[in-house]
Amino acid sequence: MMANPALLGDDPQWYAQRNDKKATFEKSAYHTYLKAYAGWIASGAVPKNSLGEKYQTSIDNFLAGKSGMYIMGNWLNASVNSAKNLPFKVGVFPTPTPDGSTPKQMSGQAQPYSILKSSKHQALALALVKYLVTDKGAVTTSLKSEGNFRSGYSYPGTALDEAVGKIVDTAPGTVGGTSGPGVNAGFGNELNTVVQSLYTGQSADQAAAKLDSWWNDNAGQ
Repeated sequence: MMANPALLGDDPQWYAQRNDKKATFEKSAYHTYLKAYAGWIASGAVPKNSLGEKYQTSIDNFLAGKSGMYIMGNWLNASVNSAKNLPFKVGVFPTPTPDGSTPKQMSGQAQPYSILKSSKHQALALALVKYLVTDKGAVTTSLKSEGNFRSGYSYPGTALDEAVGKIVDTAPGTVGGTSGPGVNAGFGNELNTVVQSLYTGQSADQAAAKLDSWWNDNAGQ
């Protein structure tokens, strides 16, 4: 989540270049952020027992004021907006980039629509889908109901919603995540394992080298 905006923002084809051995994790934004994260663990900014913390517990701790920062996607907004008696005002900012530039934002694909081949009203269904994905009012209503955001489709909400919307609107673009064209199957799980190894004493250099070794062994999968 931290590395991809900087990594893919500058080079959307980075994973393809890694497959062609024209790039390495060791000399990429992954190494930069692995080093930063390892530093947080070493300094105690991230407790070493965080590795065993359940997902919901991490949210509860943040909302209770037991942690000062949470690296999270916009889906946390719903929990913040519905929370009662928050001990602090929740703000938001994009993950900083190594060079200080405004990062692109991580983005997921919209929920796809499908029309059954056996439908007796295919033309009508297609017309509805076209309306839902092209009409600005319909798209905005859908985004608001789901708590999602899209550049150029702002809507009134809480102060946090509007802050996230502003980040999306002013971002120079969007990037994908650890899946998609060029990304080897299983990379997301391997990345989790490598990041977890930072909690047990592995250095950022070792973690990046392990990612490169794994990728070489699994290229083309």
